Amino acid sequence: MAISRELFNKIREEHGEHASWGIWAEPEESSSEGVEGMDIDIFQDVSEEILSKLKPNFILLGLNWSTGSVDTLMNFHSRDGNIAKLRYAIRNSPLHGAYMTDLIKNHSEPNSKALMKYLRSNPDVEKENVRNFENEISILGTNNPVIIALGQDVYTILKRSRLTEKYKVVKITHYSAWFRKNECPKDKAGEYHKRRVMPVLVQALNCEPW
Repeated sequence: MAISRELFNKIREEHGEHASWGIWAEPEESSSEGVEGMDIDIFQDVSEEILSKLKPNFILLGLNWSTGSVDTLMNFHSRDGNIAKLRYAIRNSPLHGAYMTDLIKNHSEPNSKALMKYLRSNPDVEKENVRNFENEISILGTNNPVIIALGQDVYTILKRSRLTEKYKVVKITHYSAWFRKNECPKDKAGEYHKRRVMPVLVQALNCEPW
């Protein structure tokens, strides 16, 4: 499903504060697992080539901002080593170019346990954010989106909100999930994350490995 410039601009205007797309400026070496290019704004004067690669039928869904806010359409686009693992893991996959957003908007909290405790104590806040997320889906204009829940907490909220009954939801390990240092060298963290999530996605999306 292609995306028009008009739809791209509408999403930028209405949800650009917290949304983005799963495509980044790439380092010169495409196999690099570093942060090169992560924070380059490729959406300011978006090209037709980039528009052709965007996939609104796939949604990569995070929990919330960890700290502060971001520039328009630059969520998930900082020089962050953990997000770089996600970039590496979905490169050349069906998720490259997917829509990206956070489920809980405008609530900065780096401690996910604290956020989940807050939501349990404030169910109306959770319900409002779920409604807002479904509004995002309607703007994307896709009838059968595939939602990729980035981590257990996102999946938990989607399930108790019964969105797992309404949409196809696939849970994968969050890109910042801890792993033992002896399991993987630091400069191969992206490859390690790819090996964690690719089998799940291949099965769920019925696609070829990448």
